Amino acid sequence: MKVNPRSSVPFILTYIVLVVVSSNSGAAQESGQNPTPIIIHLTPPAEEATPTSESAFAPDRFEPNDDAGAATRIGFQVEASLTLVGADVDAFTGFLKADQILQVSATPHGQLDTRLRLIWEGQPVAENDDRAPDDLGSSLAFTAPADGHYVAFVDKVTDADGSYDLETALLAPTATPTPLPTLTPSPTWTPSPTPTLTPTPAPLTQPDSSRSPAGPAPPRATATFSATPTVTATVTIMATEPITLTVRYLGPVEEESDAPATTVRLLVYYDANNDRAPGPGEGIPNVSVLAVDALGQRLAQTFTNTQGEAAFSLHDRDAAAVARIIVPFVPAWSARVRAGEVNDGMVLGLPAVRLPVFFPVAAAEGAETE
Repeated sequence: MKVNPRSSVPFILTYIVLVVVSSNSGAAQESGQNPTPIIIHLTPPAEEATPTSESAFAPDRFEPNDDAGAATRIGFQVEASLTLVGADVDAFTGFLKADQILQVSATPHGQLDTRLRLIWEGQPVAENDDRAPDDLGSSLAFTAPADGHYVAFVDKVTDADGSYDLETALLAPTATPTPLPTLTPSPTWTPSPTPTLTPTPAPLTQPDSSRSPAGPAPPRATATFSATPTVTATVTIMATEPITLTVRYLGPVEEESDAPATTVRLLVYYDANNDRAPGPGEGIPNVSVLAVDALGQRLAQTFTNTQGEAAFSLHDRDAAAVARIIVPFVPAWSARVRAGEVNDGMVLGLPAVRLPVFFPVAAAEGAETE
């Protein structure tokens, strides 16, 4: 039987390829390595935002969040380096308890002119364009009538694009002073004059001759009293308006502190590709983050957003007492905080987990070779 040398060449090449693949698979099994790279994605990788040709600013990390349905959930914190590009509108949402007072502030940079609008239960309740004649930023306050969620919209008034910082915080209620009652003056009384005594001369009588003389009788005097009666009266002072006293407990009085604010920013991510650096889609949301003092007592708590970021802005005594940032989900990790300063760049990366079972690559049965 005569073999065609041209038809045997593909068969020889196919055999060499199968031998090389089989040898590589066996070597990988002996060395304990998985020949197939496994990549774990917690969330779909986000496309890197790049500035458009019309604007020098790129969409921020929360996009798209242009309406209430896609609003970004936030707590009471500071979100920095957000942008408004073109007709962009940023929406944020949060939860308030009854009688809590929310303050939302937008601080723009450059030529950006922001406007704030607040929606409660689907109805607009507050709006602010400029918080001062010489300030293009916006700020508004709202008291929650009941438990519920709010939606805050940030857009721009002019055509200029730019970046801004958004801050949400709770305000303490202000006590309402009670008006003092008006008193009616009492009447003035005139004192009564002192009575005057008027002496009356006594009449002279003749001595009785039948009686032994005993000398002239001494004169007698009579007096007539004339006096003005004294009037006694009781006066009752009445207030013209009812007195209302309202007592409301505002909590213990905090001592004023000159300590500057302490700002903390932390990123928690899962290193799915094991490159030891945060990447798109690797941020872990809804992770509890605590700020504690030197004794481990909790001063504040927040949760990471959809990008795995958490931020604190501590004031007064908490700003001076904060010592560390801890994540209860990872008890072996903590980070030291410099009180009174801006603490940026804190990163907690969770390494990718090595799978205990390996799946070697095998050729499918019944495959035909050309």
